[in-house]
Amino acid sequence: MTTGHFHRACLYLALTFAALVLVGEHPEEEFVPFMSPAIVAIGSILAWTVVDRPGGRGLPAALANPLGLLAVGLAYLEYESNRVNNLIPALGHLLIYLQVIKVLQPKKKGDDWYLLTLSLVVVLVGSYIGQGDFFAVLLLGWIMTSLLALMLGHLEHEAQRAGLTEGQVHEGPGPDPYRGLFDGGFLATASLVVLWTLGFGLATFLATPRLGGGTTTPLAGASPMSGFSEEVQLGRMGEVLENDAVVMTIESFDSAGNRVQPDEETHWRGISLVNYRDGKWSRESPAGRPIAASGVGSEARTRGTHVVRHRIKLEPSRTQPIFAPRPVLRAKVTGTGNDPRFSTQDATLSRGPNDGGYYEYEVWTAPGSLFQPDEEVPTEDQPRYGRFLSLPGLTAPGRAPRSQLKERLEGFARRVLAERGNPKAALDRAQALESYLRDGRRYQYTLQLDRVRDGSDPVEDFLFNTKKGHCEYFASALTLLLRASGVPARLVNGFKGGDWNSLSSTTVVRQKHAHSWVEALVQDDDGQARWLEFDPTPPDERRLSVSQVGRSTFRIRLVSDFLRYIWVYYVVGFNAERQRRVLYEPVMQVIRKAGDGYKVLIEEVDRLINWLFDFPDYSSLFSFRGFLVTVGLMLLLAGLTWVVRRIAATWRRWRRGGAGDDITLPGAAFYRRTVLLLAEFGLKRASSETPREFGRRAGMFLFSRDVDDLTDLPVDATDEYYGLRFGEEELDPERVGALETRLDALESELRGRKPGHTA
Repeated sequence: MTTGHFHRACLYLALTFAALVLVGEHPEEEFVPFMSPAIVAIGSILAWTVVDRPGGRGLPAALANPLGLLAVGLAYLEYESNRVNNLIPALGHLLIYLQVIKVLQPKKKGDDWYLLTLSLVVVLVGSYIGQGDFFAVLLLGWIMTSLLALMLGHLEHEAQRAGLTEGQVHEGPGPDPYRGLFDGGFLATASLVVLWTLGFGLATFLATPRLGGGTTTPLAGASPMSGFSEEVQLGRMGEVLENDAVVMTIESFDSAGNRVQPDEETHWRGISLVNYRDGKWSRESPAGRPIAASGVGSEARTRGTHVVRHRIKLEPSRTQPIFAPRPVLRAKVTGTGNDPRFSTQDATLSRGPNDGGYYEYEVWTAPGSLFQPDEEVPTEDQPRYGRFLSLPGLTAPGRAPRSQLKERLEGFARRVLAERGNPKAALDRAQALESYLRDGRRYQYTLQLDRVRDGSDPVEDFLFNTKKGHCEYFASALTLLLRASGVPARLVNGFKGGDWNSLSSTTVVRQKHAHSWVEALVQDDDGQARWLEFDPTPPDERRLSVSQVGRSTFRIRLVSDFLRYIWVYYVVGFNAERQRRVLYEPVMQVIRKAGDGYKVLIEEVDRLINWLFDFPDYSSLFSFRGFLVTVGLMLLLAGLTWVVRRIAATWRRWRRGGAGDDITLPGAAFYRRTVLLLAEFGLKRASSETPREFGRRAGMFLFSRDVDDLTDLPVDATDEYYGLRFGEEELDPERVGALETRLDALESELRGRKPGHTA
């Protein structure tokens, strides 16, 4: 492969890497983004095989300009479509179209800069939209291929300017002016440079002080997702498409600070929904009295309960609810932004409206505890108590009445409870209804939904007709059945479980883990009314459905999640607090230990010096200790003398113009004479020049003085000196004599032309 071919390959690989960065984590149903890398790759192959060959033909300007206008139109249609209603992704895809059009055109001088600039903008757009599992790897690939393309493009340009090749870029690479460039030495040197660059960049990145809490990247294209939403709409037809995109990454620690794995059935609670009408759940309004989550559960924390701390890194979104297992004892922000707020009315954690980028926070919870501190539990004498018992009445005008739905739900609940012996306690009734719906023989878990019959409530259709649905249907059914049996209940949105990564010891919660369950107001063993969790969704069927999402990449998921963990926590989220914990604290600990060790060492050295030099009288000098001191001082004096002599010798060589070369070797007098003669006429070797480079420059100097027959003398003297010094050659008297004769002639020639001298 020639230099020109390698240059083209690196350029096209950089464009492809940029397109892969742009893909990010778009939903699988979007066709255009996932085609972007393929479009760039196909365009690059066509350009390689057709356009860039000598005599190749590409898109003429008369065709390229209309295609550019068509690309603008496609991007606008994408922006206006229902699938991508955001300007940023459409802009990224427009840049991809323009790249391909430019790649298929004949290349001119400067086009490479244009293409690489476009790829840089594509990468910036991709990083703004969001990072996928391999974002760091793809970004590194784009950086390396771009740098190689720039370097090789510069070499090709310099070769053309120097006339080493007559080929122009748009006519093909032409003859290779750098034959043998890509050998083992080149690859080894390039690899070493890359490693040093990455190492130095990593050290600089880690050591640079962080003034704030880290980087937050608002995701302009983000939309409310299942698990985040403050509304749930039932009754939609079609298949629910689960998404493998990462929602949050969680580190969990026990009270001793050791990493632990959360239970795979952990409910990461988000927001509770109370009001139900026409198949739609919504949040209770107003949201109650928000308080700083750092002050939640101060009384409970003094009881010595088993506490688990979760450090959660939430991906960018435009929603305010955040997630934590119940009950929450305390929460605080560890990155940028404001501390979480806790709603005393519905126990929802929320961040500030301006904290829309990466949001990192810590939550202290008590697994197994039934008590949520500081939550306002409604009582029967409060007006809001009735909201948790309300059932749907008549539907909107123009549709069939649902006045019988309440009666059907109450009758259904009575039949189920009668089969369980008509339990009286609210807790027993809730458990009976939960186990009835969890029975996979009665109700099936599915993501494929059929059309709801006209006039039927979605929950009614699920319970009595289809008997199939996803978690939102199971949770909605249990909530309404609990209310029909006199138990206050509310629906909860959040996430359940997550993917455990053994490499990073973290839990990765994805969009596919979105889940809905129920909280019912029942009395605990102490007779206190508490909100308890109930999950009526059949667990095995849901677990199987979740495992199907992303199963094709399961083998690389462990590594990709680990790389993402490194990227999210230690690159994007490398804030001041993490820098202190990861870098500064260990370094300071080492410095403190080293300081303690140095103190001990200095004390021992001081004791040794006192022992050595403690001579009470002159007679004590004539002892073993006096002998050691005398020999030590003499050795020290000899060493100092040797150093001074070396420094003086180096200074003398520098003054003679040798720039560090040993021209005092026996038999090298001819070379020393040459150097001193040229220095006399103002020609001295720079420290950055090799002797041979200096010899060539001296030859040009002599040529400018019209000493044509002696211009080769400096180079010849240097070669003879090289052979004597490095080649261990024996001194040839005849060659040295010839050089001395030529030196005499040169000295006579130069001095004859110098003012004050005669020929």
